[in-house]
Amino acid sequence: MKTCFYYYTIDNMKKLLCTILLAVLPSCFLALDVPDSSKAAALGETAYLKNEFSLFANPALNYRLKDLRLKFNLLSCDSNFYSTANLGFNLGDNTGLAFGGAFTKNAAYGISLSKKIDFLAFGVNARYLAKKYLDTVSGSAFDIGIAAELKDMPSFAPDKILFSVNNLGDTTDLLGDGPSVASTKFGVNFSKLGIGLDAAFGTEFKASVSWDYNMEIINIRAGAIFDKNVRFCGGLGLLMGEDELCYSFSIQPNGTLMHQLSLSVELTPSKTTIDNKNKELFEVDLKGNIKDYNTQAMEYFQAGHLSEAIALWKKVLQLDKANDFAQKYIQEAKEVLQLKIETAKKTGEEADKTEKWDKAIASYETLQNILPEEKQFSEKIISIKSRLIEAYNGGKIYFDDKQYIKAIEKWQWLLERHPSYSDTEELIKNAQTELKKGSQEKDLLNKYFKEAVEANTKGNLALAVDKLNKILVMDSTYEPAITFLASLVKENFDAGLKYYGQNQYEKAMAEWKKVLNLDPANEKAKFYINEAEQQIKDKITKYFREGIESYNAGEYLKAIDSWKQGLSTDPSHKEMNEYIVKAMISQGILLYRQDKLREAVSYWENANKINPNEEKIALYLKRAKNKIKMLEELEKK
Repeated sequence: MKTCFYYYTIDNMKKLLCTILLAVLPSCFLALDVPDSSKAAALGETAYLKNEFSLFANPALNYRLKDLRLKFNLLSCDSNFYSTANLGFNLGDNTGLAFGGAFTKNAAYGISLSKKIDFLAFGVNARYLAKKYLDTVSGSAFDIGIAAELKDMPSFAPDKILFSVNNLGDTTDLLGDGPSVASTKFGVNFSKLGIGLDAAFGTEFKASVSWDYNMEIINIRAGAIFDKNVRFCGGLGLLMGEDELCYSFSIQPNGTLMHQLSLSVELTPSKTTIDNKNKELFEVDLKGNIKDYNTQAMEYFQAGHLSEAIALWKKVLQLDKANDFAQKYIQEAKEVLQLKIETAKKTGEEADKTEKWDKAIASYETLQNILPEEKQFSEKIISIKSRLIEAYNGGKIYFDDKQYIKAIEKWQWLLERHPSYSDTEELIKNAQTELKKGSQEKDLLNKYFKEAVEANTKGNLALAVDKLNKILVMDSTYEPAITFLASLVKENFDAGLKYYGQNQYEKAMAEWKKVLNLDPANEKAKFYINEAEQQIKDKITKYFREGIESYNAGEYLKAIDSWKQGLSTDPSHKEMNEYIVKAMISQGILLYRQDKLREAVSYWENANKINPNEEKIALYLKRAKNKIKMLEELEKK
């Protein structure tokens, strides 16, 4: 963990180093000289986007200065040295001011001012040039530059475009090989890659191209200079937070290798460093929050609390708009939630319609939680509950008036709609106990028995069974109910045997299932149901195999007939549905070739009903119908 003492020590070491360089370098380099052509080659031709080789280069970029920044350039060419120093600072959030000087027998001093407005930055450099070597000449030169920062661009598009015109008005030839040298520089910067183009106009035309690739803490730079020959240049930069150390080289026209060492440091970095550290800590906290939100949201998602999960993932996107995990699961949660809503609506409406009010209430409460703004679900819940309360209280009134039969009927009506409603079952038992003390129990048993017989006569076996069960709950020895129940079991069992003997297995199973409703423990009914199911499976397998044999033999009609019989027993049989479509298509093709177009269309339309996604059917139908239409038009003519 880096402490405040660590940052304090680093800051002071930087200041000490810069002080030594400011004091020592000018006096050391005043007596040294570098050929003019070498200096010209060093003025920003390589790594233009980083401006390592020139005194200011594109002035528009100086608006990015932070606090107080110092940059040194030290060049070595053929045992001679050349140095520049730039000092820059901010005049505001988007305004930069810089001073610079070059130190040899000749000298250059400059000032640079830049301003950023919205996404554009503008700047101007003004330099005083004093040539003392060989001839004493002085003059001035200007640079103008612009930089555009492009935001919200596609990943393949540049994020910065730069342009400058440099060395305007120079009459000293200090900056180049001859007087009136001007150069234009154009740069395009992507997220990690920068490309620069330079063109110089003087005694001779000269151009260069360079690129700069950012690898987080290392920059790799390379370029080529085009004049009479092609020469290469390049470099390597080391990024240390806000500071940079860069080595570069270029091959001169005479084949000499020029080296440059550049150091850019921030003299008052304490605030910036602390801000960066705070930013790092904030990003760590942010990542922690995002991780916690994602974890909690996933727990909600897995537990079925989809609205809560979506709300948390939306918080993640507020912190990190590009979070793929949150985006993916929000979409998935919304799809599951929509399916849940549709299922709950369907279940609630069906349960309400069939008066299964316990299920209806559960579904409407689910919808109310998911869609609290929808008032219709709370209104339906209130309506159902009010009817249940009314029946519950009505039974109590009858009970208090000793109308036990009516109380039991009212509560049983309630339990049929909501089987677990409050203490209704206990109240029914209390009413039945009171009935046994008087003569009303027998009347109720007789009433239920009569209703059971009437229900069976009308074909409502389920209601008849319900009434008989109520009788046996009250009195398990009630002979008419026992006898009648046994007769119903025998009647339905015998009907099942009759159908079974006629190979009508589905009807036989339906009768034996009625037996199990009357007598759930009936082992013979269970046995015969299993036997019938096996017979049905064997029957389907037989039809399927017969169809395959006919299809392979080219007997498509016979195959269709076999599969139709199989599908009449099991309409959802996947393989038979697939093969019957193939057989219908093949039979249609056979008829089409025989010019029986309408019959072919009939088979293809039937196939299309079974599988509307089969593209070939639509093609065949279109072709046949067009031919039919053409033939009809010919007949008219």
